[in-house]
Amino acid sequence: MRIAFRVDASKDIGYGHFMRCLTFANSFDPLSVDIMFICRDLPLHLQKKIMDHGHLFSKLTRIINENIFDDLQHSEWLGASQKQDALDSINALGSKIWDWIVVDHYGIDYRWEKRVRNQVKKILVIDDLADRHHDCDMLVDQNLYHDAGSRYANLVSPTCEVFLGPHFAFLRPEFHELRKHVKVRSGKIETILIYFGGIDSDNTTLLALDALIICSHRLHLSHKLHVDVVIGAEHPSKSEIESICFKQDYSLYVQTDKIADLMANADLAIGAGGISTYERLYLRLPAILKATSFNQLEPLTYMSSLGLFELFESSKELEQMLETALLRDNFSPPDCVENGNVKLITHMMNLSVSLRNMSSFDVARTFKWLQNKQLRDDFETPEVPQRSIHFKYWRNILTSADNRVYAIYYKDKHVGNCGLKNINIDKSSCELWIYIADISARGKGLAKNSVLNLITKAKYELSCSIIYLHVSKSNLAAIRLYNSSGFNHVDELLKEPWANREDIQKMTLII
Repeated sequence: MRIAFRVDASKDIGYGHFMRCLTFANSFDPLSVDIMFICRDLPLHLQKKIMDHGHLFSKLTRIINENIFDDLQHSEWLGASQKQDALDSINALGSKIWDWIVVDHYGIDYRWEKRVRNQVKKILVIDDLADRHHDCDMLVDQNLYHDAGSRYANLVSPTCEVFLGPHFAFLRPEFHELRKHVKVRSGKIETILIYFGGIDSDNTTLLALDALIICSHRLHLSHKLHVDVVIGAEHPSKSEIESICFKQDYSLYVQTDKIADLMANADLAIGAGGISTYERLYLRLPAILKATSFNQLEPLTYMSSLGLFELFESSKELEQMLETALLRDNFSPPDCVENGNVKLITHMMNLSVSLRNMSSFDVARTFKWLQNKQLRDDFETPEVPQRSIHFKYWRNILTSADNRVYAIYYKDKHVGNCGLKNINIDKSSCELWIYIADISARGKGLAKNSVLNLITKAKYELSCSIIYLHVSKSNLAAIRLYNSSGFNHVDELLKEPWANREDIQKMTLII
């Protein structure tokens, strides 16, 4: 599979868009997915991150022209007109058709997306603003809004699948590991983490340091608190912050990769909204936050009203909140964030699976599969089938009125077969069967996707309310698959050809 990312990062844009895309890209299996980043604005150290992770990188040239911008609020962030950027991106993709392009850019809308459609099979948009129309197949907004369900209702087509809220948060692997050992905070605060993102162009880190120093002196806690301060390598007040941390005996980390560990060890965080908000919540870390961009204010205000953290605007407010926090017993916020990477990737992979009407080429390919002894053992067919008998068998099935047969295609490759047989209109019932013949395609969730697809066909195309199947009792993986799809074991006598087969069990789904 080939997946491209169109994203930028700069002092104006921030690093958050890029970092969540890199996190998402790194979550794919590198052995089965090729990744390319297409960027017009990207600092050198971020370009290095892309290549250090083994991804491809294509740099677009910035165009200096005041007439390139369109009606989007952030059109200047694109560095070119949408038409030109789309053409440049298509050129970067080359002659191959890519399976997906992931777009995380406030300067891009449906006009750009329509232009790249011929070069990609699917488009996934990551958004926060809900201020423009999109032509995409999936849209993800990990933020928590009071009106989340309706924000994109008129901005995407009815066929677009929308994934909303912190159940689809983009979280790095180190957070998953620490989550297993997450501590619920209690007692007095001893360790404080100050972190306002990789850029902190408003220099809120200094404001937080001043407030903490004043508050800790007032409460005589200066020597009882351990303070970790994290800033980016290009922070505008790096020297001043270094000096303050040295005088106060605070630990300073510049462009560190240890932010997850620092969050896990902290009792309280002072920081900015954005991606870090969900990282802190995932590790159940109490926080006092500041909205550092206009688009953060609405979700942060709503989340604050739910008790997920406190929100400050001024140094005075921060002092008051800090003083209250330091005097009371500490407590963790509610558990509300989940790892979205796995769920989104699984869905993307499943969208690459399709059921097609069986063709003569698929029948021939199936005959070739049956030359493999391992597959024949799965079918309990010890002998290699004769070609004439094989094709006659399939002709009968394909022309039978009580059969629906499909070839399973994964990324345009025939990997297995499935179908519904013994279709009984009077009883509104049918029998489901499936196998993944291509060994390399097993374990990727293709069978689950195909089973769910068959259930949909049985319900809506055949009006079946009862779907059953037969499975070997020793095939535990298949049984788990069917259980997770809604099938349950039925304790009844089996009919031919399964009669007297003690190793076979029947499972049924009532729709």
